[in-house]
Amino acid sequence: DPVAREQVDIIAGHIYGHAPLGNMKTVAKKALKYGKEVWMTEHSSTDNIGERLPTWHEQLLFAEELNECMLAGGTGYIYWYMRAHWAFVSTGESKYGAENSRKNKLLPRAYVLSHFAKHVTGSTRLEMSPTMDSGTEADREFSAYIKGDSLILMAIDTTETAYDIKLKLPYKVKSGTHLLSTGNEKENLCQESPIDIEEPTASLVINMPARSLNTYIFMILADRKSVV
Repeated sequence: DPVAREQVDIIAGHIYGHAPLGNMKTVAKKALKYGKEVWMTEHSSTDNIGERLPTWHEQLLFAEELNECMLAGGTGYIYWYMRAHWAFVSTGESKYGAENSRKNKLLPRAYVLSHFAKHVTGSTRLEMSPTMDSGTEADREFSAYIKGDSLILMAIDTTETAYDIKLKLPYKVKSGTHLLSTGNEKENLCQESPIDIEEPTASLVINMPARSLNTYIFMILADRKSVV
């Protein structure tokens, strides 16, 4: 309805599990055509966690869900809700585990979300063509973005085997940073290290560790000539 459409800025919906993402993709295609944003506005946990903290595998499944919302055409992801032993901020209740016993402490899922919230927010998602040499797309997921002078690759690996990603980028890049999370322990969350790039290139191989969430940020060469 064109009259109703002019009164709407955001198309919003909830997801609980992976199944509705196909619906989001269908809605997003039409909504984005008319310049509307598409938000996932309510989801928390369907893991039946109960009185325990999420495992690292469950954290990676959360990262996959967020990534899949972006791939479906989503422009926003809102998690419900912030303070819970399975969410972002601890409740102070020791019965849910030692990490939750101090109130208002950031929990591992907060660091997982930060991979996207800090670096993907404000970016434009790029089309990409992942080619898998082993495993399946369900085991490893990717999405790519451009933000200012940065190319950003999100990569999630739920398998027990490290993987070399062979990249063909749309621009030559001169440097890069790798943000890596491999477990619920603080020392294993959002570790930062430089990506060694000897000279500007649009083709390179980067390592993705097993059972990991990765953000690779590449700085585009100043002349910004497309190599595609």
